[in-house]
Amino acid sequence: MTTVKHRFAEIHQTHDIINTDKLWSTLTSNQVSVITASSICQKILVNVQTDAFQFNDTLLHLQNLVLTCTDGLKTAVFLRAISVLLQCHAEEERFHNMIEFTLTSTHSSTTTATTALVHPFVIICRQRPELCDDIFFEVDFLLNEYNENGYYASLLDTMESFFDSILLTATTTREQQKTLLFCFTNAYSSASLRTELHYYLVNVLERFPTRRAMIFYLQMVDMVIAVFTSPELPESDLQSIATVLIYQLICRAYDAATYGYPALPYLQRILRIYEMRDICSDQPLTNPNTYLMWPSFSYLLITAQTVNDQDIILKLMYNTIHRRSCQEQQDDFDNMLLSVAMLPLFQTWTEIVDDRHDPRAKKRKALTLDIISYITNYSANTKNEKFVVKTNILQTLEEIQITGAMAHMIPFLFSFIDNDGQQNYSAPSNSVTQINSLLFTTPNVFSSNASTRHSNLDQLARLSSITAGTYSFKFPVFLLVLYLMRSTEIMTTETFLYIYHTVIPSLIDINDPISTAKVLQTVLPMIQGGYTSQHQNNTTVMAAIGFKTLIKIYEHQPRVWHEVKKAMANWILHRKSTLRSDDILAIQMELAVLTSMRDLCVHHPRACAQDILPMVVSLLQSCTDLNIASIALIVDIMCVCINAGLVEPRSLWNVSISYIASFAMEHSQNQMIVLWEKICSFFAIVGDGNEVSESYYELKDNILFNYLEPLMSSDIVTIRSYAYSALAHFPAEDIKRLLPEKAKQFTDEIITEPNQAQMDVLRQLLSHELDHMRRNLFKEDGTSNINNNSQESTATQRQKKDKEKQPKTIGAKEADLAGRFVKAWEQAGVAPGVRTGYTIAVLHTTNSHMNDRSTATGTTGAALSSDSITKAKWYRCMTTSIGDIGLTDHLLIRISCLSGWVSLFETAFGSDNGNGDSTFEIKGTQILRDLLTRLEKSTVPGTTCNILLALTGFVLTIHRVSPSFGVSCATQLIDLLCSKYINSHEQSSSNMSTLVTSDEVQFAANVCLGHIAGCTISNEKLSTQLLNLMLDQATSNKQQNMDTTIDLTQFAQGYAASIYTAALMTWPTKTNPIDNLAKNGLSTLLQYVNGTKQQGLSESRALGIMMGWASKISKTDMYDVCWFASETLKLYSEQGLSSKMNRGVLLGSCWVAAYSAINDDGHFDPDIANTLREATEKASNDVSYLFFYKTGVALAYLNRVNFLCRNETEHFKSFGALLRSEVKTIKDTDVNAATTSILSLGSLLGVDYLSPSIHGHPYQLTSNIRAYSNEARVEALDTLGSSAGVLGGTSLAVGNLKNTRIAAVVCGKLNQVASAMCDAKTFQDDNGNGETVAVAELLLNASTEPKSYSRLSNNTSFLRAVFDSLTQLVRGQSIQQKEQHAIDILLSSLWETPGPLPQVNWFPLLTNISGISNYLRLLAIRFASHHASTSMSLTEYIISQLSEPQDNQDTQKLLASKVGFGKVFELSGLPDRSPSIVGADDEKRRRGMDAVTKKTRVSEMRCIELFESYIELLKTMTTDIQLIFFSTLSDHLPPITKVIDDDEHLELLVKTLRDITYFNITLPLLNGDKQVPKEQQSLLLIQKAVECSVKNSEQVKQHEITSENAYAHCITVTELCRLGRTGTVAPAQLITDTIRQLLIKKIHNKNETIWNQIAKAILQVDGTSTKEKLTWVTRILDTLIVIAGNNNSSDTENGEENTAAILIEGLAHGLRQVFLRMWWTSPTTEDQCLIRETEALLPDIRYMFSHIMYLGNAYPQEQQQMVKRILKLNTLANNWPSKNQLEKIFIHVIRDSPAKAIHSIQNNDQVTQIVISE
Repeated sequence: MTTVKHRFAEIHQTHDIINTDKLWSTLTSNQVSVITASSICQKILVNVQTDAFQFNDTLLHLQNLVLTCTDGLKTAVFLRAISVLLQCHAEEERFHNMIEFTLTSTHSSTTTATTALVHPFVIICRQRPELCDDIFFEVDFLLNEYNENGYYASLLDTMESFFDSILLTATTTREQQKTLLFCFTNAYSSASLRTELHYYLVNVLERFPTRRAMIFYLQMVDMVIAVFTSPELPESDLQSIATVLIYQLICRAYDAATYGYPALPYLQRILRIYEMRDICSDQPLTNPNTYLMWPSFSYLLITAQTVNDQDIILKLMYNTIHRRSCQEQQDDFDNMLLSVAMLPLFQTWTEIVDDRHDPRAKKRKALTLDIISYITNYSANTKNEKFVVKTNILQTLEEIQITGAMAHMIPFLFSFIDNDGQQNYSAPSNSVTQINSLLFTTPNVFSSNASTRHSNLDQLARLSSITAGTYSFKFPVFLLVLYLMRSTEIMTTETFLYIYHTVIPSLIDINDPISTAKVLQTVLPMIQGGYTSQHQNNTTVMAAIGFKTLIKIYEHQPRVWHEVKKAMANWILHRKSTLRSDDILAIQMELAVLTSMRDLCVHHPRACAQDILPMVVSLLQSCTDLNIASIALIVDIMCVCINAGLVEPRSLWNVSISYIASFAMEHSQNQMIVLWEKICSFFAIVGDGNEVSESYYELKDNILFNYLEPLMSSDIVTIRSYAYSALAHFPAEDIKRLLPEKAKQFTDEIITEPNQAQMDVLRQLLSHELDHMRRNLFKEDGTSNINNNSQESTATQRQKKDKEKQPKTIGAKEADLAGRFVKAWEQAGVAPGVRTGYTIAVLHTTNSHMNDRSTATGTTGAALSSDSITKAKWYRCMTTSIGDIGLTDHLLIRISCLSGWVSLFETAFGSDNGNGDSTFEIKGTQILRDLLTRLEKSTVPGTTCNILLALTGFVLTIHRVSPSFGVSCATQLIDLLCSKYINSHEQSSSNMSTLVTSDEVQFAANVCLGHIAGCTISNEKLSTQLLNLMLDQATSNKQQNMDTTIDLTQFAQGYAASIYTAALMTWPTKTNPIDNLAKNGLSTLLQYVNGTKQQGLSESRALGIMMGWASKISKTDMYDVCWFASETLKLYSEQGLSSKMNRGVLLGSCWVAAYSAINDDGHFDPDIANTLREATEKASNDVSYLFFYKTGVALAYLNRVNFLCRNETEHFKSFGALLRSEVKTIKDTDVNAATTSILSLGSLLGVDYLSPSIHGHPYQLTSNIRAYSNEARVEALDTLGSSAGVLGGTSLAVGNLKNTRIAAVVCGKLNQVASAMCDAKTFQDDNGNGETVAVAELLLNASTEPKSYSRLSNNTSFLRAVFDSLTQLVRGQSIQQKEQHAIDILLSSLWETPGPLPQVNWFPLLTNISGISNYLRLLAIRFASHHASTSMSLTEYIISQLSEPQDNQDTQKLLASKVGFGKVFELSGLPDRSPSIVGADDEKRRRGMDAVTKKTRVSEMRCIELFESYIELLKTMTTDIQLIFFSTLSDHLPPITKVIDDDEHLELLVKTLRDITYFNITLPLLNGDKQVPKEQQSLLLIQKAVECSVKNSEQVKQHEITSENAYAHCITVTELCRLGRTGTVAPAQLITDTIRQLLIKKIHNKNETIWNQIAKAILQVDGTSTKEKLTWVTRILDTLIVIAGNNNSSDTENGEENTAAILIEGLAHGLRQVFLRMWWTSPTTEDQCLIRETEALLPDIRYMFSHIMYLGNAYPQEQQQMVKRILKLNTLANNWPSKNQLEKIFIHVIRDSPAKAIHSIQNNDQVTQIVISE
């Protein structure tokens, strides 16, 4: 039986339940009725209010009951209980402060509440969506029950998280959103609640994602707009809300127009808000910042999608300007900014279709024109204070969040405000960037500054030509330009012409027929008007301008040629049919047309010339009133057609040009100057022609003699120049027919009346002369002077053999004696006592008796071996000489032995010239290694002495043949001598072995050092060190008298110092530092020898000093020495040998006097000769002077020189008497006297004991050949042979072996001299030259470069004439402007002549020219560089200029270029690798000359030394010069990946150059020691320095980035990425590490140029495709995460605040620039518009991130990775205690990201949390 239930009983029973758990279990029971459950809930709520139950526990229980209850009525009860709890939460402070309701469980608390709970309604809606309607009933209940007076807090504080979940999250449905909005629209009794809801909706609109639910968003907007008419909200709040809303709508309209979805709904609401007025004040409800609004309207107008869009935007723009005019706000706005809208307005105007039945179109057109008119009237340049304007904008940006594409406009706006029309926009690669660039460039074309106006017109045309979007903006730009020309205020003639000649043609594109047609519609009427109205000035001028414009249009669009041809033909017909007026404008029109025709023929001969030539010929034949300039242009057109191959010159000459030339000859030349210029151009074409026909030759002769010859004598300089220029194109033989008979006469004419055109004539003549010059005059090597056996013909060899059978006229007796010595030496039949003398004699005869070519002929570098060297006769002679020679017999024998070693090595290298430098150097290296090995093993002083002298002879010979290799060998030997053999005063003798300290070794070491030091004079640093060392040795206080013997060590020390100073003084390529060094050394030694014994003067040193000077005496360079010697001898002659007189100085003075008696030019000085004779006679009668019997040898040398200067021969009796006197002494007197006579007899017969050369002075060699007599020498030679024991003499007696040895040596030296004379005589006979020329050519091949071109003909050689004329000019007393012009012509002709030139010493001449003017110095350097490859003097000149500091920047630039140091690199073995240069030098060089010329070479060591010193000078030079130098170095250095295996010296050179560059230039830049201005030149400089020196990134990573070196560091990273030199570090890692350091060090701030380099590095690595770029964005975000995660590490100083500042500044000024280069602009250009305000850049970086997210839609994986990292960054920033701007940035990035990117994230709570964030 069922029990009867009563509701009241059940209610009371449950009401009495005390146990809480039982109470909750009762609620869950299905048996409990709804009313009971309601009563229980009421009791629970009371318990909560009385704190019997916990609020949060109760809420959770009720929430769980709702989620589990299946009874709908009970569920409603439970929901109402939750609603009441929520109401309590809003009413009571204790509940409100205890609990905060959030949207997600991960949401961080933003209040002081102790507990955060997810809002119960949010959970219920998510887990039981079917209860949403019930929840909305509860929402309505809460809103209706709201009473602001009884509530502690606003109900919205409690419900906001639930409202956010409905309105902002993507999980809710559209119906739920609409239902909630409907709840909001109910007219609730609480006005405050309605107000709060309105404010809340405004807040929701601000937070609503930009790319989601456009309809719902617009519904909320409409709700907010509806409130604007309500009086419940304060006026200020309404205005604020309206302003915020209008900015939001504009941002969304921007995005809609950019990304291709409807913008009209937004525009409609913008207009609606914009037109609203306040109901109280009747003022506009909104007053947004016009600086932001006006460019936005302009952007929206130019991107308008429909005509409706255009109508609304035009109304907005009209309302804006109407407000300004009504409210007088002009002072608050820059009127010039109004012109931003001009381009969109013109585009809109062109898109309006005129239709009388369409009133909207008419209205639209009228509105457009009204706005244009207003802008025209009020767009004067009235800029306001920049600071105030930017402050107002920044304040707006702080209050309003500008998002999307509109944010990208803000940097353009700030740039416009800051730069006053000077902004330079990069080439945009994005349509948004392109449009903004166009908009903000437009106002500047109306600038009052012409240069600004023109540059911006160019920029506008360039930007409009870029197709970043779908449609072109060229036609609106064209209309804007036409509109600009209507301006009377700013339209000047200059701008007018600039527009027509530059801007309008640049708008033409070959693929844009519409723009071309529109432009032609404007230009063609201008031209046609000039035909019909010729006498109207304006139309004529416009026609000329139009014609020029049409030609330029053709350059861009060849399809308009038909119109061009038609215009030209019409003008020709019109010109032929009428007489031209004398008005200047008509003449200008005529010249404009003909000039344009000429230009077309020049640039497009194939397309245009065939049509134009008949026109001008007919014009010439039909018009008799043509202007002279017009005729000149017609001739010019004809010349162009001839050059294009369209017509033959003879045909045009016969048809027209001959008549024009006759016409010109008949009239005054003053009137025909311009015509003669063009006629001479035709003459030049004829001269260049190579037609072989009688008629053509007649044409040439006619032009030469009837036209050019008279013109060359014209009184008008200009006409003479034209004539010479034309003449230069004729063959040289034809040119000579019009020039003076002698070459020197022509150069004299140039000096008298210099004309620049003469240079071309002279160049042609020089080139012809060099083409036909005998190749022997080019040769450099001694053994190449006669023949090369492998290349001679059989007939030539037969002639040689026939000559050899004939008796020799020179050297027969000497050769016979030498043969006897060689035979005795070969048979080893020489007595031990005389073997030393015989060996020295054989050593001197090797050049004539040991030419063992069979061992070397045909030997190549590959086949050359040590066996082939050791089997040669000369090698056996060297080996035996080292062991047999002793130098104890006489001081002169000891000194003169060096010439024997030179002769030996001349023989050794004599047959290698045909095998090239490689074989020569290989052989030389082997010999050097052999001698050094012997030296190291030697333990005998005499042997060591011989080896050192052999090394000296070896180096001297090597240096003569190959200076660069010789310098290298000399440097190596000098290092050995200075470290082991030379005993300086700073070293202790005890540290050296007895072998080294012996007199023999010290003598040889010092003599060796003195001689080979002369090979390294070009090394200024080494020269200074050696001179100081030798001066220190030669001027020490250690004394040694010569009473019994000479101290060899001291003698050699003095000899070495003096011979080195003499070499310095007579150095042919002496620079200023070397000159100062030489003078210092000479004065020091002179001061020393002028001292006394008490002052420490050593007689042995003094003798060595004087004899060393005598061996290289030059009266011109060493006049002080000659004077000192002469005065010393005079003093002795007058006073005798006093106690104060140094005998070493006295004896040495005899040698100086003897050798200085003949001048450098061969003139004899009788005064000094008489002084020597008087002193010698005085000595012969002085008992105390017995030691000085040796003066007889010096006197004999003087007597020989004297009789040669008198042009006597050896047949003369006076000479015979001298010989007989010495012979008698040898036979009759004692041993000592005989010794002197033997040596004197050698001097009389031509022996030079002091010189190591085997040829001697050129003049003496020439005179010796002329004076030689076999008959006169017979007795003397027989006596010497007998004394030497080879002719059966008695000199082998005991006690006379010394003289036997000396006689043998003299015989050998006589054979050496005779052999040299014989060679010169043979050379003369073979080539048919005179003695002087033969000797000069022989010495040219055997020694250094001659001083002049005396070997060339004085009458016919233009090369000699030029050289002599230059020498004549520089020696003048005063060089005026005319002389300088002449030097310019002469030297320029040499410079432009293809090389090589015959050998001559150019150094002194160019040095003198360089001192005249800087222009001539530059010319001299260019000339030297052009021909330096085959001239040592030119090479030395370039090196001297590089070694000296230069003040002129032009000189510095030239020396730093390929002309200067580039040539040194090339001669050092580093050719130019640049594409433009490879092969260019070969083209300029004369073909077929490599076989007869030898290339100059600069040694690696010298190149390094010069490079090192130049780098120090380079540090003080400007950036431009440094860039030129490192560009040169970069072009010459081989690629860093290239391995140089075959040449270790070149490898060392390259490595050293890179190291020097790195440590001196690159390293200071990386360390920040040198500040680099951020300009293009500095950027290129660093790039080149890195390319030349940095091998991998390890060299860069070891340097910490600082603000000082950041710019250089980033450029280095970029360059390493480009070159692929990152080494073991991946390029991506290198770049990201650099980004991290830049951000942490805060170097990003205001340094956009640094970040441009980072962007370039990224794009060079793998940033070309969109996918790769997105990957790079992910890497950059990872770097930001690393920095943000280390906010408390040592990298930052102030925790999260500092980290936030780092990231914000880095994003704004750093990474924004990177993204800009990667996506928005061209990476190859630099922006000059840098924004300094961070707040203005942050909206743009937000837009960039969101746009990158949009681009990632096509790449889901990369897009997802980016979103994850942005969320991570937001989480890190959100965890920081202090909220910052950084978090807002990432929040807006997520809100603005496309929906696809957001949906890809699984963690929806985090996204939701970001979206609803305030």
